[in-house]
Amino acid sequence: MHEALQQHGIKYEYHGSYRRFKLFFGRKHTIIHILSATNIRDALGLNLAFFGIDEADTMNTEVALESWRKLSGALRAGNPAYQQKVAVSTPEGFGFMHQHWVDSLNDDNRSMRRLIRGKTLDNPFLPPNYLDDLRATYPAHYLNAYLNGEFVNMAGRAVYDHYSFEDGANLTNLTLGDLDPTERLLIGVDFNVEGMSAVIAVQRGQEVHVVDELLGAFNTQALIDQIKEEYTGKQLLVFPDPAGNQRKSSTTNTDHGLIRQAAMPMRLMSSHPRVRDRVNSVNAMFKNGNGDRRLLVNKQTCPGLHKSLMTQVWDSNDKPKKNVPIGLPSTKNTYIDGPLDALGYMIYTNWPVRGFGASNIKLVGV
Repeated sequence: MHEALQQHGIKYEYHGSYRRFKLFFGRKHTIIHILSATNIRDALGLNLAFFGIDEADTMNTEVALESWRKLSGALRAGNPAYQQKVAVSTPEGFGFMHQHWVDSLNDDNRSMRRLIRGKTLDNPFLPPNYLDDLRATYPAHYLNAYLNGEFVNMAGRAVYDHYSFEDGANLTNLTLGDLDPTERLLIGVDFNVEGMSAVIAVQRGQEVHVVDELLGAFNTQALIDQIKEEYTGKQLLVFPDPAGNQRKSSTTNTDHGLIRQAAMPMRLMSSHPRVRDRVNSVNAMFKNGNGDRRLLVNKQTCPGLHKSLMTQVWDSNDKPKKNVPIGLPSTKNTYIDGPLDALGYMIYTNWPVRGFGASNIKLVGV
């Protein structure tokens, strides 16, 4: 907003405590409010001439619908002929955008609603290699949504639908015993009391081979002890759940603090990435838009991760279904989202798909 107003020479004042811009046009002025859709009560009492919701499909569908309803009720200022309400988003499954502009479209409201699909290919300002980079970064299936603005149905589908195991395309026979002592183990960790999850991988060239898993440890300290026992003398780099900086699973120390005490180097994300970005990062490593497969799993040594990759589906809210037991003898008290989240933290930190912004990443203890 600051940049746009300055670029067009519009005089304005910004009131940070109210997140409000006051624009001056000669003797007249107009006010623009910047609100959060998750706290839409801030809009109560306002008289609006227009409003716009950004990334409407990336929020919970009910939150988006409630925001649209409340803001619509406040649209009572200015000339009614020029009143407008707008939502903009990359399509995320069949959420708010699809419900409002496709499902609920009828003869009574058709003249009042307009759906515009802004295709990436129509953008004349793209850098020369942008589309090639996008195809190399994103999973193949989702390019239809991100490049063409199409709605892609996710509900009931496998979350990691780029994991190809029947033909062995994403499988590896590499084991810990095949590794050189100098090769560093990349360890993704998800914290859950009585059901810890860690996946262990090694990078070889452009490929990442997941060669082991540690599932079901009671708490963080128990997992640390297991890692020390299983991988004595190995070089390690841990990619933990970002929430471990506040969470305490066993003592007065945080989960990250326990890993530091164990002298294990970590690479930390300052906050959780968007779930869809993390999933897209993993799927793109399984198969990107160019058909490259760079993530391989040993299903013999990682049976819990393998089953989780096969069985997790999108729920009716376009979220990965959670809290489903893996159900193998080696995965007691472990749910399918445990090893998948652990894998996701490791992949996203190193090979992120940043569709809508990304968390800052800092290097600690390396």
